[in-house]
Amino acid sequence: MFILVRRIKDSTEILTKSNSQTPKTFPDLQTAKKFAYKLNDNMETDKQWKVKSVMGKRNRLNRQA
Repeated sequence: MFILVRRIKDSTEILTKSNSQTPKTFPDLQTAKKFAYKLNDNMETDKQWKVKSVMGKRNRLNRQA
């Protein structure tokens, strides 16, 4: 699973679902990258969203097997 994050000054912001404090998650890297691209299209460089994996190391190893 993946989420979108960005750093603004000294704080980290996580993209959340509409009307919620729950992080918006993406099932795969490609979907997350496409969404980030759309959000970042008209945004200042220092405020752009980046994709971050939220899967634990153990889950990543199991998925590769």
